[in-house]
Amino acid sequence: MKNLSFPLIAFLLLAASALQAQVSETKRDMALGNNNALVIEIPQADDKLVAKVWNNYVKDFYKGKTKQLKGGGEILADKLSIPALNPGGTVDLYALPEKAGSNVRFYLWIDLGKGFLNSTEYDDPYKDAENLLRRFAIEVNKEKIRMDLFNQEKELANLEKEFKRLQADNAKYHKEIEDAKARIKKAEENIVQNEKDQKAAEEKIDKQKKNVDSVRKGLERL
Repeated sequence: MKNLSFPLIAFLLLAASALQAQVSETKRDMALGNNNALVIEIPQADDKLVAKVWNNYVKDFYKGKTKQLKGGGEILADKLSIPALNPGGTVDLYALPEKAGSNVRFYLWIDLGKGFLNSTEYDDPYKDAENLLRRFAIEVNKEKIRMDLFNQEKELANLEKEFKRLQADNAKYHKEIEDAKARIKKAEENIVQNEKDQKAAEEKIDKQKKNVDSVRKGLERL
């Protein structure tokens, strides 16, 4: 396992956890009254994310569409063909993700048309419904991993961008040093030339002084 990436390891752990997640059964009020529901606890999740994944799950696995019931109640997916739950008929799924601390408690009511699915009357379909919820929990965990991977890749991109900026700065600083060295070398050459020019100027001044003295003496003789 040491060669596996961290996101993959995390997914395998989360998937294993989801497969072992306990699905419980409870009675709870919903749009059609107080009815039997299946419940699964999804750890370290956000209810909005769970709702989003559920919408995609229904679409991808059962070619169904979902709609939010008025008043922010359950998410309904009706007239779905899921033979394992209702052979020869359709089912209506009512889902409700609810925050429970840092987790999400996900309720699922399955309307068979002749009543709501429960473990007492529908043993085999109930077991299939449990598997449906466990697979859904895995999909939530996969989405969490995808989001984490996206954030990690975004952070990596930012770090690489910062590294390139530092490289560019380094190249700029080296160029500034080279330019400064060139300017210093040029200034040193200018100093040497300047000293030569000063010496030549002094010689011209001395010569001119002599010319001035010679003219002044000639004027004095007159």
